Amino acid sequence: MSVNNDLEYQRHIRYQFESFCKKVIAHERCDYLRWKLRYVENETNFSDLPAAYLEGLNIPDGYPGEEYVFHVYGYQVPIRNEQLIDALLDIGSEERSILLLYYSLGLKDPEIAKLLHTSRSRIQRLRAKAFNELQKKMR
Repeated sequence: MSVNNDLEYQRHIRYQFESFCKKVIAHERCDYLRWKLRYVENETNFSDLPAAYLEGLNIPDGYPGEEYVFHVYGYQVPIRNEQLIDALLDIGSEERSILLLYYSLGLKDPEIAKLLHTSRSRIQRLRAKAFNELQKKMR
């Protein structure tokens, strides 16, 4: 008698689990279809865009002679502005590296300090000094 009840209980548990799985899959399908509908509503073909908008999407071709690539602690930082290139070449290499790491690569002072094996406060002082010097040279 207990074997029969045990089989019945296992069948009941299996049916509950199958029902739960079907509900989860159905709800997941509904969520996906809602997401897909929102995606399609916001999607626009390039052929439907106005010409003025498409002109703003172009990227000008760059030529190797128009940019200078600074190599800073394993990173390559291309700069195109000739006045900025000249000003950066006029300041010290450590200050230039700090400015490029901070402003071009977006590294924070603690990250730069770790990279240069120095303190954060020293990096902050050097960055402020180099930035002021760079501003003077750019004028």
